Amino acid sequence: MSKKEKDISFKNVIGNNLNIIKMIFKFSPMAFPTYLFISLIRVCGFFISGTYILNYVVSAYEMNKKFDELVFGIIVLVLLARFFSFFGIFMNSLCDPHFHAKIERGVKRALYEKSRDVELSCYENPQFYDKYVKAAESIYDDVMAIMNNIISFFSSLLSLALYGTFLYTIDPVFIIFAFLPLLTVFVRRIASRLEYKNSVEDKVMNRRRHYTQRVFYMSEYAKEVRLTNAKKLMLKYYDEACEGRIDVVRKYALKKSICSMVLEIFVDAILNPVALIYAAYRTFITGEMSIADCVVIINSVGSITNALTGFLRQFQTARTQAMHINDYNTFMSYDIKIKNGEKTPVTGALELKNVSFTYEGSDKTVLNNVSLTVRPGERIALVGHNGAGKSTLVKLILRLYDPTEGTVTLNGENVKDLKLKEYRDMFATVFQDCKPVALSVKENVIMGSADGVSDEKVIEALKNADIYEKICTLPEGINTPLTKEFYEHGAVFSGGEAQKLSLAHAFYESSPFIVLDEPTSAMDPIAEYKMYERMARLSENKGVIFISHRLSSAVVADRIYMLENGEVIESGSHRELMELDGKYADMFRKQAENYVEEVTNNEKG
Repeated sequence: MSKKEKDISFKNVIGNNLNIIKMIFKFSPMAFPTYLFISLIRVCGFFISGTYILNYVVSAYEMNKKFDELVFGIIVLVLLARFFSFFGIFMNSLCDPHFHAKIERGVKRALYEKSRDVELSCYENPQFYDKYVKAAESIYDDVMAIMNNIISFFSSLLSLALYGTFLYTIDPVFIIFAFLPLLTVFVRRIASRLEYKNSVEDKVMNRRRHYTQRVFYMSEYAKEVRLTNAKKLMLKYYDEACEGRIDVVRKYALKKSICSMVLEIFVDAILNPVALIYAAYRTFITGEMSIADCVVIINSVGSITNALTGFLRQFQTARTQAMHINDYNTFMSYDIKIKNGEKTPVTGALELKNVSFTYEGSDKTVLNNVSLTVRPGERIALVGHNGAGKSTLVKLILRLYDPTEGTVTLNGENVKDLKLKEYRDMFATVFQDCKPVALSVKENVIMGSADGVSDEKVIEALKNADIYEKICTLPEGINTPLTKEFYEHGAVFSGGEAQKLSLAHAFYESSPFIVLDEPTSAMDPIAEYKMYERMARLSENKGVIFISHRLSSAVVADRIYMLENGEVIESGSHRELMELDGKYADMFRKQAENYVEEVTNNEKG
């Protein structure tokens, strides 16, 4: 075990568990006290029905009580025990769904909101992303398990108090027998560590199995699975994950079994029989204990031992869960590097001044001393081969990253000083790998826009994106759900249609800037050119920044920046760059030749 794992039982267990209870109080204030109350009254009911009634009956026999008096006492005690039990069941059935829904919503909303705020680099860090995935997959179950464990902890304390007090009034020696299971705390500590390590390794294999499952049922992989050897490879991957789970079981099964056996032997095969022999000796040999007390001892020693071992088990479980919750705590306590500024952004010229950027953990400079300006109403094209740094430049503009060197300013203000959300809201963005979400066409267009929702405005945006005719063929028009995730009649769009829908969102937004990162890669060159031409006409007063590998689209730009190896090597209008006869002109001519040849071959075919 690492030092960190050893320290957790002293340093983190209490803190982690208390933080979860605070979280539950925040999202559903009445959940914890209600569940605790239900659990405690059930303990009282079990004590009355399982121990106190038995002692009452045997004592009444020994004292020669009248039968009607005995029956009356039994009825009162049974009704009291049943009332506790039924009231607990009623309250649990009434409140449980409501509490669970509120806690799950609160816990997961907090996680999702945090995930939206952390910078993009976190998703590119395998270790950090792994913690996020683990937290997202299990946080709700972990939270509920911790709450239930703490409630069980208090229930065990109440059981110890009830049974311990009862046994103490009979013979204080039995308290010693009841508390001897504390000697097993070392074994339980070992079992806790084994359980945690087993769980962590098993989660890794489970994630691999679940990934294979997604590949086989998600539509985006359907063609590859059927037309390639992906099926064979993924089944092999699945089998390896299953074998990995079996190996994990084998690795820990013997050690865990030995721990369980030691605990069972000590409690059930040694401790309880010795306590019962002592009770029989005090009753039948020395006569110092009544038969009623002996019966109670026989019935209660096991109960108090179980309560104490449950108490120890709950602390063991609390320690294991404290380890699990560390992934969630690590993610939620992460200090976000893209800080929020205090100034309200004002529309103006967007300027990059001597910007350089290197990804964290890399020695390679992706952008080197880049400077450019985008003014309102100006169309800027970023062109260059793959890996030139175009998409990284867009990410810096959107403040998904901050420059390693240099500054990005808006209307003369460093964007780091601006309110982050309001700054990003100034950009309508469309990316190459856009995918519709499982909502209606209308909701995909507005995407939670703060502006007043207008069907007419949605339709206008769809027309501008040249996809309205397609929407008119759908069964519910703009209210048709997309994907078949939840509805059988959901529409499934092609790659080009999905890009046009994303463009419709950009048209719908009233943002002063539009950023297009390869938004038409799934369209043919003619459709792409028409789209950029339409974009230029409809965004007269907006700053437009677009990336395209097809240089025919760059013709509509006011200014073109040619990037190579992270540097701007040429800039100017299309005419100026063609007259310069440099790398842009060379690339443009080659693409034009290829396109003409492609069209000619298609016509011949």
